[in-house]
Amino acid sequence: MLNLEFRDRQFDGVVDVLSSTHLPFDLHQRLYREVYRVLKPGGRFFSYHPGDRSYSFQHSGSTLYDQYTVTDIINERAPYSRNGLMCFLPLEECRRLLFEADFNDVRIERIGRTYDDGQIYFEFLSVDAGK
Repeated sequence: MLNLEFRDRQFDGVVDVLSSTHLPFDLHQRLYREVYRVLKPGGRFFSYHPGDRSYSFQHSGSTLYDQYTVTDIINERAPYSRNGLMCFLPLEECRRLLFEADFNDVRIERIGRTYDDGQIYFEFLSVDAGK
């Protein structure tokens, strides 16, 4: 996903559903620039990405790879445990990275869901960004 084998301005839309979360934070900027490259003018980027308010980030039981990325979620109670490296973006950092990649129309909504009968909160960032 960091080196898409497509020509510039080829797609009307690009969709990411929980794939980019497996990139460390420092590679998200590169990903967003690559997505921007392959989008046609007026194209849209849609992403569904874990947010930093998630229990799984705050209570991963693991070490941090960087400030927003855990090496793994070893807390068995946490959603997505044993799923490997996962990045949990703060909404404003996500917005900043998208604008720095030249996206201009950026909309991000927090979507939450609970697990364990409402005791555990998991946040997703629903991203809609236009070229």
